[in-house]
Amino acid sequence: MERAQNFAGNFKSKAHQLNGNKFYGPVTISATGERDENHTAARVHDKIDGMSGSGQSEILNWDECLQSLAFNESNDRERYIERQSAGTCEWLMKSPEYLRWVDEHGLLLIRGKAGCGKSTLLKFALGQQTEAAAPLGSIVLSFFFYSSGTELQSSALGFFRSLLLQLLDQDEYSRPEFMKICRKYCKPREKLQLKWQQVELEAHFQKLVVDCSTRRKILIFVDALDECNDKDRDRLISFIHGLRGQIKSRLNRPGICVTCRPYPDGQIKADFQVRLEEENQDDIESFMEHELRLSDESVTDIEELKRTLLSKADGLFLWLVLIIRQIHHMSGKGLSLRRIKSELLECPQKLDKLYEGLLRDIQDDELLEACTLFQWVCFAIRPLSLDELRIAMTVYLSGSKGSLREYEDGDNPQLIPSEAKMRKRMIHLSRGLVDMGSAKLGDGKAIVGFHHDTIRYFMLSKGLSYLNERLHEPRSLTQIASVQLANTCLQYLSTEEICLACQEKEILSRERFQFLGYAATSWVSHAVIAERENLGEEISWPTESILDVWINACKSLENSPSRTATEGTSLMHIAAQFGLQRLAKRILCTKEQTVSTISTHGKLRMSDTSKSVARDSTMKTARKSGQVKVSTMPARTQNLQLNTRERAGSWRKSDEIPKEARERAVGSHTVKVSRGGGREKVKMGLKTVGGKGSGFLVNSQNKRGDSPLHLAAEHGSLEMVIFLCQWGSRTTKPNCDGCTPLYKASLNGHLEVVKFLYEHGADTDIHTASERGRTPLYAASCSGHLEIIKFLYGHGADLHTATKDGWTLICIASHSGYLEIVKFLCEHGADIHTAAMDNWTPICIASNFGYLEIVKFLYEHGADADIHTATKNNGWTPLHVASYSGHLEVVKFLYEHGADVHKASNIGWTPLFAASDSGHLEIVKFLYEHGADVHTASNIGWTPLFAASDSGHLEIVKFLYEHGADVHTAAMDGWTPLCAASESGHLEIIKFLYEHGADVHTATKAGWTPICEASISGHLEIIKFLYEHGADADIHTATKNNGWTPLHAASYSGHLEVVKFLCEHGARVDASDTCGRTSLLLASARGHVKVVQQLLSDGAAIDIKDQYGSTPLLVAVRNGHEMAVMCLLVLQSPCIQFEDGFGHTLLWWARKSGNTNVAEAVIQFTEIRGIKVGEDDLVVEASSMAIGGSTAWCDICTRFLSIGSACHECSICLGGDFVICLECFEMGARCPNGSHELVWEELVE
Repeated sequence: MERAQNFAGNFKSKAHQLNGNKFYGPVTISATGERDENHTAARVHDKIDGMSGSGQSEILNWDECLQSLAFNESNDRERYIERQSAGTCEWLMKSPEYLRWVDEHGLLLIRGKAGCGKSTLLKFALGQQTEAAAPLGSIVLSFFFYSSGTELQSSALGFFRSLLLQLLDQDEYSRPEFMKICRKYCKPREKLQLKWQQVELEAHFQKLVVDCSTRRKILIFVDALDECNDKDRDRLISFIHGLRGQIKSRLNRPGICVTCRPYPDGQIKADFQVRLEEENQDDIESFMEHELRLSDESVTDIEELKRTLLSKADGLFLWLVLIIRQIHHMSGKGLSLRRIKSELLECPQKLDKLYEGLLRDIQDDELLEACTLFQWVCFAIRPLSLDELRIAMTVYLSGSKGSLREYEDGDNPQLIPSEAKMRKRMIHLSRGLVDMGSAKLGDGKAIVGFHHDTIRYFMLSKGLSYLNERLHEPRSLTQIASVQLANTCLQYLSTEEICLACQEKEILSRERFQFLGYAATSWVSHAVIAERENLGEEISWPTESILDVWINACKSLENSPSRTATEGTSLMHIAAQFGLQRLAKRILCTKEQTVSTISTHGKLRMSDTSKSVARDSTMKTARKSGQVKVSTMPARTQNLQLNTRERAGSWRKSDEIPKEARERAVGSHTVKVSRGGGREKVKMGLKTVGGKGSGFLVNSQNKRGDSPLHLAAEHGSLEMVIFLCQWGSRTTKPNCDGCTPLYKASLNGHLEVVKFLYEHGADTDIHTASERGRTPLYAASCSGHLEIIKFLYGHGADLHTATKDGWTLICIASHSGYLEIVKFLCEHGADIHTAAMDNWTPICIASNFGYLEIVKFLYEHGADADIHTATKNNGWTPLHVASYSGHLEVVKFLYEHGADVHKASNIGWTPLFAASDSGHLEIVKFLYEHGADVHTASNIGWTPLFAASDSGHLEIVKFLYEHGADVHTAAMDGWTPLCAASESGHLEIIKFLYEHGADVHTATKAGWTPICEASISGHLEIIKFLYEHGADADIHTATKNNGWTPLHAASYSGHLEVVKFLCEHGARVDASDTCGRTSLLLASARGHVKVVQQLLSDGAAIDIKDQYGSTPLLVAVRNGHEMAVMCLLVLQSPCIQFEDGFGHTLLWWARKSGNTNVAEAVIQFTEIRGIKVGEDDLVVEASSMAIGGSTAWCDICTRFLSIGSACHECSICLGGDFVICLECFEMGARCPNGSHELVWEELVE
């Protein structure tokens, strides 16, 4: 199948690849001549931001687009909410307001106090409407906010990601539009990982919902809007109002149901409203009837108790849940009902009072432990799992220990040994306020959280203060939390086991070090908070060796803070990145003391601190030899009083820094004005401070070459930039990519930093280009920072410079969609005709990304001729790229201004073909209505119907057929639209084509039938459909070039269910292909163990050799497939000594396989058979082949070739793609004909 964007080496289809074009997957064969252009599809983008020709392999596929929206915890909150008790919530179905909302849509607001059952009611309504929607084709979307969960569970970004994902799942017509959006927003510089912003998703979701509502009824359920974070809530309310008002028709507007507490009052303008406290009295009675269990008491007494509970509940289910739990607890202790009722009457009615009563119950000897628990639950950067909380509390409460072994020692009184014990302890210490939450971490472990959001609010506003009063501590638990959490993380990272594992470069598994993920990713955040709150001197800042441990730990973790934890990162880098000037000052002043003085004899006198640093270095060396344990931080006091610690490399308090050093650190600014070159230039004279030691620190570079000044400039901290320059930072020093601090500041839009750097030595850097040829002006243009562009241009920056890949400023501004920048550049002389590499003009780039206003502006300012200009690499015009990318308005504009709808690309693609391939029905209709021909074929005979069938766009297939496209048309190689759809797996298209006359037997010129195409790709449902509609005989039909039946194809590709189906319906398991290979041999060569076992159970012969003397066992050994070898050895051990066509035994090939386990298995079976094994046979050689890697194989020995390896190829045998590896060639192997000329090739990526 031709593609608009190139997979490197991805030939037209798997079937094509085996029809004389062997499937090499990501590998290509680089011949001396030019590649066949039929195997190379056109690119849509050129090089940008470090990517090479953005090809199809670099464009997100559908699954990746969906993955950009998905997050693990999206449905956790809903699942955690308990279902309604029997007989409750059903009143809603009869509520007049609710019934009107169902009929008229609009906004229904369900208000209620915290704990009155809003979430349970919404879950009930959601279930009812979901069930009712199924037969009507309605769409039902939902999101449950959860402020105690992860960030996405409480943010508008999570809301839009979740709802958009649900919409795409339920509405197939929204999918092409979203794919278009993804292609537009795909950021190659981020390795194609879409990172959505809230404003982007908000606009896209609104558009898709409005479009969808014209076709189908939409209901959206939103729970706990009040739990949306503060910064997003107002905007989300405005969005809901706007979405309701977008569609005037009551019948078409979405129905939105929101639950919310009484606040924010007056902000939500609802069409319909239900106040839950006025409606749920019957539900509370039903709940008590169902939940209150006192079998020992009389009916009369129980009814009296229920009446008391009902009067005190005041509509609050949560109050009732907590009270009934206490009643059952007291009853279990044998207390009389009279005593229970007496306690109940004293129980506070308000939730806050109830929570305070529970905290009051905490014993004094449990207070420290309980406070630690609440601090972690309240202030952790992210929610913790139960094991993480267990370890964090154990580490903190145990004080300073050198190893995990000491923390986990059974004699440690603070040890909490297991998850089960931790949960019991957690519930007891919190008196039930903390429990397992609904959300889960990435590893599937449930998180710890407050039982209800009202508890979190209570703890932060009152609860911690109350506990603090009981502790009689001068500083609040809130104030010192960041210090304690940061130090706990650092103490864990400093343990002997983690340090040694990092030094040995071991993989640090989360199973072994369960708190490592949190400690490594969060200590910096806690420490930064503490530093900004003037508590940084109490942080046990890590030494150089511990920083190395942290960096290595982050390398072992997924989603680690890689931008911070870069190899070579120092504390000065961290201080600069986060703008921690006080920390930087302490580091530099301490270093001043460390360097100290040099005696007259030239010897360095070391201060105590420098001796500690040296001792730290010695410890690192000793640890490597295993002589000493890792030093750790001293214990903290048990009364929460955090003291500054003595430690290697620690920074003294500010009052301990010598007076003269503090004075030098202040610095002063003087302003001087000079004129030169016709421009006024301001120079700020800085008083330089610091001595011999400080210069090294402020100019130190991490592995990327970034100095602290780079990071401060990147993050826009002007004060830190000034501070670093005072201490001797070099403003012009580039990093490893050639980027200066000025470049970093320009890229990130920090104008004041740009001005300061320019005025303090970086004036020449406005011309300095990075390794890729990018200047600060390019960086600002790429990121849309017009004011910085104006500043740089005003100080001499050149608007005409281009990157090494030919991108000018106007090209990158057109690519990024910044109209104002395009206008500015044009107004100041930028050439709108200058094209990037491969002749991509600015108007072509803007057309590709759908920036209509930029297209119009460029056209109106002289780029009118460029709408006909085609790219060099693929011959695409702006109309091609706009059609392929789905930008209808751009297509209309280009056509109205003369673009040719008949223009074909280098491989014969018309704009209609491009739109058909990428699934843009409205563009297909527009082009057809304006003269595009549905019959025009590409260079290899593919029509737009082929493209739509191959890509799965049913509506376009229907449109093209209804307007004359022929379902019987065959391409040059015999492919039909039915073949294309069969290979690509589009069942509905196959059904449509079959119903309109397509022949299920029509094969390609190489003999591949539709059922064989579906078999190689594993599309079982398509195989069943074809078989049931006349293709039953085709399961025996072999291809012409290599003699493969559908069973060969399915076995080769490892599609177990397809293999089962074919065998059950009569496929011959021992049929041989052109090379004498059975399906069992092909499955063995690929290592598909389950397929091997299935074929054996279906009677496949194990000893059939191909024409080169290979058996299934032998090819499994050659390719190093251990499990397949074990499976076959058991059955074929008597044949352990047989030789292949080269005269080599199984043992010889095992030694060459490179897989020690395979070799050991063969040797073991050899010895069992009583055959002597020589010493040479015990030496396993490193294989030069791609064991389990590449999909390019040698047609002689069936081994897979490694990227970079050479081979010989026959362009005639086996359909023109017969490959012989060098080893087989040297052993005398040739193509089947024996006399054909072989071409030497090299496999490249």
